[in-house]
Amino acid sequence: MSGRIFINYRRGDEPGFALALYARLEESFAANQLFMDVEGGIPAGHDFVEVLERQVAQCDVLLVLIGRGWLAVKDENGARRLDNPDDFVRVEIESAMRRGKRVIPVLVNNAEMPRAGELPEPLKPLARRHAVRLTQERFRADVRGLIEVLKAALRETEAAKESASTAAWLPSRDESAGRIKEIKGMPTRRWLFLSLGGAVAFSVVGGTVISRLHLGGDALIRTFDGHLSAVNAVAFSPNGAMALSGSDDRTLKVWDVATGEEFRTFGAHSNSVRSVAFSPDGRTGLSGSADNTVQLWGEQRRILTGHSDEVRSVAFSPDGRSVLSGSSDKTLKLWDVATGMEARTYKGHSSNVISVAFSPDGQTVVSGSADKTLRVWDVATGKDVRIFDGHSDAINSVVFSPDGRSILSGSSDNTVKLWDVATRKLRTFTGHSNAVRSVAFSPDGRTALSGSSDKTLKLWDAPSGKTVRTFTGHSDIVHSVAFSPDGRTALSGSSDKTLKLWDLL
Repeated sequence: MSGRIFINYRRGDEPGFALALYARLEESFAANQLFMDVEGGIPAGHDFVEVLERQVAQCDVLLVLIGRGWLAVKDENGARRLDNPDDFVRVEIESAMRRGKRVIPVLVNNAEMPRAGELPEPLKPLARRHAVRLTQERFRADVRGLIEVLKAALRETEAAKESASTAAWLPSRDESAGRIKEIKGMPTRRWLFLSLGGAVAFSVVGGTVISRLHLGGDALIRTFDGHLSAVNAVAFSPNGAMALSGSDDRTLKVWDVATGEEFRTFGAHSNSVRSVAFSPDGRTGLSGSADNTVQLWGEQRRILTGHSDEVRSVAFSPDGRSVLSGSSDKTLKLWDVATGMEARTYKGHSSNVISVAFSPDGQTVVSGSADKTLRVWDVATGKDVRIFDGHSDAINSVVFSPDGRSILSGSSDNTVKLWDVATRKLRTFTGHSNAVRSVAFSPDGRTALSGSSDKTLKLWDAPSGKTVRTFTGHSDIVHSVAFSPDGRTALSGSSDKTLKLWDLL
């Protein structure tokens, strides 16, 4: 189950319960699904409201821990903290309610639910939220009940996201008019059965059962055929139901992963499409092109101009509010999605910036360049905070691990390298016989995937750097690879003009 849980609490108001609750939730949810600001430190120079807004934007459920002193806690001047618009607790709750997040009050011991008249105006809606209670005597049982509430809430938000992304991107065939139109909801399951003398296995991708045909070779599930030239970039939608591809034929295409059907083509770039991405909510597509532009696709199309050479790589921030681009003009640029305005330019590379990626917390980004270096940048200041030097040729692809502690890079020196962000220690993966064009981390961070000019994909064990499996089937360079959200399948795009879907199990 995906989704993130944010624990909002007041230091000094039952802090032991907050830590105990976090520890119990860790037993039922993945570490990257939980956020609690234990240390209270926001990096120097950062706008704390902006940081908190970004953190809350990434969550699906916000738990508000309310102890007996929650309402009355005062600052050093004797003023009630909740009445201060810059109070951390207030900022987090206000942001969550404004964004339509699920906000669940958690009453600790004998605390009472605040009345609307006791709350500042922006927080008054909190008084109408149904609360759960944690007690000292029944703590474990109470938390078990809360966990069930959270699981149900995450299932609901996951379904809502899936429906929203489908409504924005997934068209259906209008048989009577013979044209493509948008549908308003998720299609019912389509059952695909194949029997060609081989073994058939089934799994679910994006709510649809798909078949895997095993004929004794690589587990190739499906080939997507429709582009007129090399496929340079591929991406899965957040719910795994759709794929996005970009090509030298200057188009983007949206595909149904389960059937291989082409749903929609976007063709407004005037040169090759080098990179594509989905927004975190699946409602917007992003592309970077050799025509020097970045373009946003969805309910509205927006063209972002400012680079003086081709855009080689693009990425969405984790909260979807910003996009990043890397260019052959040697710079990275940060853009505001809402306005389309350039927010910041990052300079430091001495050659083409070929690949860019956000860290999971959105506070740093990494870039890979033809100058053979990786650079980690502070998003807020635009300064490079770390440089990695170890490849002997151009770096074609970079990505952060899901926990943000490592960076994976692929290079024209035929290697994949795994870097520890804090210590700069590295591990080198060898096995490709030609340039590594693309790398990706599995959602759990345990495996890595690479695509190469040697026409193969390789699956690696991340901790050891050993090859787990090699996939053959493309007849030309593999430019791009991507893991599905559940980590069970992978996409690849190639100069042979096709996308391929692979079974990784």
